[in-house]
This record gives sequence, structure tokens and C-alpha cells, in this order.
Amino acid sequence: MREGGSVIIFDIEDLWGNTNTLGLGEHAVRMHAPPLLHDKRGNIIKWVNFESPSLSYQFDPKGSATASRTSDYSFSGDFSAKLYSAADGDAEASRVLLPLNDFHEKLVGIQAMFSMGDTNGAIIIALNYWETTTSKYSAYIRYSYALNVLQLWDETETWISLATIEKTASLYNFSTIKVIANLETKYFSEAFCFGEHFDLSSYAMHHKTMPTSEKKLSGDVMVYGSHGKTTVYIDNIIMTELSV
Repeated sequence: MREGGSVIIFDIEDLWGNTNTLGLGEHAVRMHAPPLLHDKRGNIIKWVNFESPSLSYQFDPKGSATASRTSDYSFSGDFSAKLYSAADGDAEASRVLLPLNDFHEKLVGIQAMFSMGDTNGAIIIALNYWETTTSKYSAYIRYSYALNVLQLWDETETWISLATIEKTASLYNFSTIKVIANLETKYFSEAFCFGEHFDLSSYAMHHKTMPTSEKKLSGDVMVYGSHGKTTVYIDNIIMTELSV
């Protein structure tokens, strides 16, 4: 549209009826910007798309699990992360960790896109916040493919079922999972899974007294074979923050 001889360009309207103006800076980065498919709020504070061989993240496989950068499948670009696990539990988990110190005690979110070619696996996406040298707060959500269930790990270390959601098994079918936590109140805020939204504001983050550790924030994407061997591909892990 034209106003006063200038041209103002708007982005397409999203699902919630919001439209955003596009400035020159936005145009300059659009070809390299991360795809925020379900939640465009907040500032991006870390983004990993596995395109560069330089590591801004940490692979952390346990036991016989493996983790690697691969060109097998991706949601966008040429690379993704390939996480393999042969069994259930932390001892056989395959992880991608995103350590971070540039953040505020506000609403912080982490999302990832993932694809599974089998129905054996489960994926956890989490925020771990070391508030002091000995106090750790965590916000975990898990999608179990075998059960088609989205779950939340609550303050009593119990998995709480939030919804039954079915997903098509396909390595080409990348879907989004996201959790948002309030680091000020130490409560969950929201979650997104396959385009569905969940209000989690009544759930407290899990708290644990830890051995001495520096204050920090870590994003965690973890895969394990809850019902057998599984391979999961991860792309576009994005961490965001938003004022409370």
C-alpha cells in the first residue's frame, strides 16, 4: 500500500489474524531467516539449522545412541541432525544441547522440527535453567509416537498426559514441537505440537537442587527408542524470548 509516496509492505496474515510490516532489514534476512511456523512472537536468541559445519551446539549421545549432522533429510536447507537410539531411557538417549547465557528471566521458548520414519521413538524438548549455583528449573514436554500422546513432566517428576495427537510416520514429514516457560515465575506457559496450542500456565516447572553450577540456560532436544530402535531427524531448533 502507498502512504505519503512510500510503499509499506505487509506480511501475509497468520492464523491468529496478525499482520506484520516488512522493513528493509526484514527483506535483507528473509532468505536466511528461520521458519517460525506456529508462533512468531518474541526475539530469536539462538537458532541452529545445522547448515554450517561449525558447532554452535553440542551432540550428547549416551550408551549406543548416536548423533550426527547429515544431508539425508531436512525441512529447509541441505542439512539436519540425525539422532539414533536403540532403547528406552536416559542411558540410551541421543541429544542436541544448546547452551546460552544471553537471556533474561522472562518468557523463553524452544522449538524444533522433527521427522520420524517409524513408530518406536519419543522426543523430548526442554528448557533447563540454573537460576543459582545450586538451583535448577526444568520445563520438559514429550511426544511419544507409539502412544500418540503429548506429555508434560511436572514438579513431582510425573509425566502428565496433555492430549492424544496422531502423526503420520514419514521421514519427509517434519513437524513442530515447542515449549515456553516463564523464568520469572518458574511456571510453564504454553506448548505447541503439530499446530495445536496448549495452555500450560497452571503447571510449575520441575525444581531440583544440583551440584554447584554456573547460572545458565540450556535448550535440550532428546530422542530415545521407547518401543525399539528409532531414528529421528531434527531441523531448525530455535530459542526465543518474550517480555512477561
